[in-house]
This record gives sequence, structure tokens and C-alpha cells, in this order.
Amino acid sequence: LVFGLYWAAHRYALSQNPDAYQQLVDRYGEPDHTLMHHGRAFVTGDYQGQADWTPKAIEELRRQGDDHLAERAEINVPTAWLNLGRYEECDARLRELLSRYQEQGPPTFTNWTLLLLGYSASFQGKQDQADAYFEEAINIEVPPRTYSPNKTLEARAAFRRGNHLRAFRTLQTHIDELLTTDNMQGGSLVCIEFINMMTQIDRLNEASHMLDYLETTGLLEAPAWHTLIDDSAGIIASSSEDLRPDGTSGEVVLDDRQALEFMSEVLEQLAGSM
Repeated sequence: LVFGLYWAAHRYALSQNPDAYQQLVDRYGEPDHTLMHHGRAFVTGDYQGQADWTPKAIEELRRQGDDHLAERAEINVPTAWLNLGRYEECDARLRELLSRYQEQGPPTFTNWTLLLLGYSASFQGKQDQADAYFEEAINIEVPPRTYSPNKTLEARAAFRRGNHLRAFRTLQTHIDELLTTDNMQGGSLVCIEFINMMTQIDRLNEASHMLDYLETTGLLEAPAWHTLIDDSAGIIASSSEDLRPDGTSGEVVLDDRQALEFMSEVLEQLAGSM
């Protein structure tokens, strides 16, 4: 029961549906167990709870002989620290993990660790270092259907090189993958890149619409994430236009799936016009 509820928490975290997880707990109960506390912190986006409970969850998983699952949980520790702004601790642990994964794998964990190091460097204003980590991460191939924001970063790199068509197509393909796998958690990172792209090509209606959505996701509660869209948010705020995205009738409240579908449609239109 504990194992099933624990992994249900992770799945509902990906689909951004804590209410469905609560319905499951209401049906089957919520044992007072380390993995349940960890799962609860994960599905609710409680970063302090993740920082507190993940080490205990790792210990419990290793005690049960689930070493691979324990290794998966290892990455939750620096992820929580990253979102709490504890960069020195985060970077030190990530470098330890990176050394381990580069030596023994698996490639997915190497990829994730490099990406987290990249975002940590970005938050600290070390953009050259961040770009180097991101470039290394993109070059690591992960197994099919394994989640990685590689495509999001590939789209960003293509856009910065001036290859807008490739950027739009790459980001749209990634969005379609997220929709297929019901991975709404990955949509926030896509939204950041979408907002920045739309702002730079003067599509402020679409950028404003997705900024409104992003502010409902909880991601920006960790202030460091807001630094990735500060410039775009400033441009949107200073615009004298009556920003209202085409086809939305002025509505600004979207759920996660609708937001991904909206971005996919916009990217499809942009790519088709080039």
C-alpha cells in the first residue's frame, strides 16, 4: 500500500494533480510512513518538506533493497535546496552526484544533474557557466519517453542563433510529448522559454497570456525562477498595448493542459508562416 501510494504521488506530481492524489489517500488511507511523508511533500511542491524527508526516504529505500529508487530520490535533495535558494549546498551535492553518474551512469541521472547545475548557475548570475552545463547536458542522450528538458534548451539555443523555425518546431515537438505523457510538470520550463521567445519577436499578447498562467503554477514562488523571465516581464508590464491574446476572449486562467495546447498552437502558426 505504501509503495503504491508513494509512486502514485510521483505520478500525480508530474501531472500536477494533487487533488487526485488526495482522493486516492482518502480512499486507501495514509499510513504514518517515511515514504508517505516524502511523497506528500513531492506531490504538493513542498520544497522544505522534500529537503527534510528525502534523506529519510533514501535511507528507507536502501533498507528495503531498492537502491535504484534510492538513487532517483538522491536528486530530490539538491533539487529542493535549489528551490530554497541554498545554492552552495546544492552545488556541492550536485558535483558529488555528477562525479558518480559520469563514472557509473545512468545517463538520465547525469543529464538531470548537469541541468540542475545549469539552472543553479543561472540563478546565481553565472550565465557562461550555466550555458556550459546546459550544452553538456543536451549532448547526453536519454532513453525514449524519459523526461528531460533537453528539447527546451535546444529550442532556446536555436532561437539565440537566429534559427527561429527550428526553435519553434523543437519546442512544439517537446510540448506534444508532454501532452502525450501527461507530464504537466515539465510545462513550466517550456512556458519560460515561450514567454522569452514571444517577447523578443514582439508577440506580447501571447507572452502576457502565458505569464499570467505561469504565475498560477507555483513555480515563481521560488523567486530565483522569476529571474529567468524578469526582462520579458518588464517589457510586458511597460507595454502600452491592451494585451489580449487572440482567440482567448481575454480569459487568462488556463489549466496546465490548456496552456500547453495554447503554446503548441501558437508555435504551429508561427512555424507555418515562415
